[in-house]
Amino acid sequence: MSADLVPPELAAEHDGAGITIAIVDSGVNFDHPHLRIRGRGAAIVRDGVELEIRPGEHRDRYGHGTCCAALIHALAPGASLLAVRVTGERPTTDADRLALGIEWATAQLSPLARFVVDRFLPDGDGYGVRRLFVFDGE
Repeated sequence: MSADLVPPELAAEHDGAGITIAIVDSGVNFDHPHLRIRGRGAAIVRDGVELEIRPGEHRDRYGHGTCCAALIHALAPGASLLAVRVTGERPTTDADRLALGIEWATAQLSPLARFVVDRFLPDGDGYGVRRLFVFDGE
């Protein structure tokens, strides 16, 4: 991946320094060859019927979150990344786990933080429908 994905005038002015981007997905492997950066995060885990937050257990089991992180890092190499794993034994999640992941990520960021959750949601025909959710602090 390269910065050629970003318009040169934008890349010259903004590398993401000073911001944190939350990746609410399948986790992130920060030691992956396309990243090799420091990062932090947590997993949202269902323990019976209760959900619990497990800081440090953000390792990606499926690769999707790591791929998203690598793309973000290529476009904004100066940004800090925060991984929130909302998947379990299978590469799926539920609304409660996703909501708690977003809430936890928001609590870790500054009050003026903005981040995007990019998910593919099934539509009535079984095809994925891309939804982008943007959250602004306060």
